[in-house]
Amino acid sequence: ATVSVLYWTLTMLKACARSLFGSDDLDDIFAYKTVRLVMIRDRRLGILSMLFMMGIVVFVVLQLAMNGTYLTVTPVSGTSRYLLVQPTSTCTYKEREEGKQGCTECDPNQNNCYDRFPRVQELPYCNQSSLPFNKTRVMCRFQESAAVQAVFQSSMLVATMGQEVNQTKECSADPNSGSLYHNGTCDRVYKRNEEGSDIFFYADVEKFTIGIFHSLASPVIRSSTQMTGGLHIQHSNRLCSYENGAMASFPNGRPTDKAPCWITPNHTTDGIDQFTLDILLEAAGINLDEDSYHGSNTTLREDGTTIAINIKYSNWKEWQVVGFRYVEPRYEYEVVSLRNNSFHHTEAIYDNYPSTRTLLKRWGIRFVSVQSGDLREFSIMEFLITLTTSLTLVTVTTVIVDVIATSLMVDSKLYKDYKTCITPDLSDVRDGKRCATCNGELHDVYSDEAHGGYCGICEGDFIAGTRLFRCIKCGHDRCEDCLLCSTSNKPPATNILSAILELYDVEKKGSLSYDQFIRFVLDVSGSGAQIPTRAEYSTGYLSNYLRELSPEERDTARSLMNKKKLQKMGSLNLQDDDMMTIDKYDNVTDPLL
Repeated sequence: ATVSVLYWTLTMLKACARSLFGSDDLDDIFAYKTVRLVMIRDRRLGILSMLFMMGIVVFVVLQLAMNGTYLTVTPVSGTSRYLLVQPTSTCTYKEREEGKQGCTECDPNQNNCYDRFPRVQELPYCNQSSLPFNKTRVMCRFQESAAVQAVFQSSMLVATMGQEVNQTKECSADPNSGSLYHNGTCDRVYKRNEEGSDIFFYADVEKFTIGIFHSLASPVIRSSTQMTGGLHIQHSNRLCSYENGAMASFPNGRPTDKAPCWITPNHTTDGIDQFTLDILLEAAGINLDEDSYHGSNTTLREDGTTIAINIKYSNWKEWQVVGFRYVEPRYEYEVVSLRNNSFHHTEAIYDNYPSTRTLLKRWGIRFVSVQSGDLREFSIMEFLITLTTSLTLVTVTTVIVDVIATSLMVDSKLYKDYKTCITPDLSDVRDGKRCATCNGELHDVYSDEAHGGYCGICEGDFIAGTRLFRCIKCGHDRCEDCLLCSTSNKPPATNILSAILELYDVEKKGSLSYDQFIRFVLDVSGSGAQIPTRAEYSTGYLSNYLRELSPEERDTARSLMNKKKLQKMGSLNLQDDDMMTIDKYDNVTDPLL
């Protein structure tokens, strides 16, 4: 019963293997597939492959040169702060009106430094002016930077309009506050006084100077005073032509007066970048006296808005080769207006705490810093990853060309035969039962005077190191025809064993061992064959025996190698009973077989 179960189990496993793998032979199931190099002499495939390779080379070069894929990327982090200074001059207004020379900007904290404001009548948005203006006008006030700015973390408000509201406290939750205590409840803590609720514009705020100081913390700490920077102007041709040093590209571009361009900032004595507010507004594409939004009855000067200043750091540029050393970073400012994002800030100023106070409401431009970009340096790992990617593309290209060659072209079957080689069961070859041949691979015809035309099946057609087949005096152009070559008359029967042994070409490809020779003779002739002794065999028995064959016997041997049998050379077994059942020579027999 156990034997039956084992037999049934083994039978089922073999059936499953044949269903899944097409064979139950372990050499077929666990066959090893390896790459084979074949040169297909077809210009179409060669040109197609070269085009693919050229595309891969161009792609890799673009990735390396334009995107810097051989560099490791480090994100940036840092801090920023703003400074605001009113327009100043070393000359008074009267001296400037008189045309005094040598008037320059100065530090407003110095005694000999004066504010440089125009006459209020020259500002059309002011109530004090008679110049034409089709928007709302209110009273203007001159204020210095301390009253105009409100500084926050990484942002700053530059006020354009203000309102002062005087208030008096009228209610308290403290029982000891006397008349201010209303049984522990309050309808209103402060009441607004009728007088003292003025709305005003901050005069000439566009000429205030904004200082931007920022630092970079990754991977090396650097401040803006240690780096080179510029302001990117996208649309304003006026700024590109008005400002000195406008460049077509940053940091070393050619001079230009057309947008887009980059302009370099002015600097304080400490190296801090400076821009006047009107330059930043024009770079953002806005004007304080335009509508706050489409269909609005108020202006940006009244409602305020938000402007983002994007500080982009980089130490690499397209087509710039970065070596092993670290390249110092640079930065550029990009100014973006965030429309429909009004901003105002309210501050309580107590005259007599907590009885009276003044609420100061200020609308204006809020500047927000956004630090971005990346820093790069050479990385051998990133370089190897890029090369590995390119090698993957080469493999994909090879697969595509192979599919085209073996499946989509007219000569696909021929190309597939050249490319694919299936070995016989090498376990049988090691046991001497089969010939180690490649299935159907065809080679060109070679000629020489001694042997005539020679046509091989494939380079692996050997048994025990000797070549298996040979066509003598064939003269055909194709191996298939060469294998079928024969005389016009039906050859006589001859010793088939002798004819087949001739095909081993012992003298050219090394000798056949005695054990292999005996195994072959027994396979072909059976146990009744006349076997030479080891001594006889070692003295050139086989060579001498082969020399005695007549030309007719050689022709007969070639004729018997029918094409139908040679196409299955990878699995041909000399023990097959029907080996000599051949269509053309089906009457040829031999007593040895």
